[in-house]
Amino acid sequence: MAQYAQTGRAFLNRITDTWARLMEPNNDAVRDADIVESAIAQAPVVWMLGKVQSGKTSIIKALTNCSDAEVGTGFSPCTRTARMFDFPANVPLLRFLDTRGVGEAHYDAVEDIAFCESRAHLLIVTMRALDPQQRSVVDVVAQVRA
Repeated sequence: MAQYAQTGRAFLNRITDTWARLMEPNNDAVRDADIVESAIAQAPVVWMLGKVQSGKTSIIKALTNCSDAEVGTGFSPCTRTARMFDFPANVPLLRFLDTRGVGEAHYDAVEDIAFCESRAHLLIVTMRALDPQQRSVVDVVAQVRA
């Protein structure tokens, strides 16, 4: 997993460097607010789906180095609502949609799933390797694919 995170980080760093050059003060074309709005509207959305504590936010934090991505300690869930993480933050090329954990106690994911599936371009499903109980996640993925 660490190898994949490093490869992903290297790719995103190359994108960030290119985007930073576009954002230089002498580049008037990118300072326009319309460009920022267009980037947000056109950036692909990657939906992170999985059970509680399966690594959704950890992956986002590892790839984007976003300090706002709060990662739990394994005792209780941190993600209380679906949240978008833009990368890079000022003019995104990619957006991550972090969601609450499937199967979380006292949480009905039906509305969130409907919201997310209408916005996402790609679905990344995370699972704990030693968790044999993945039926709830498989059911959500089947529902999304249908």
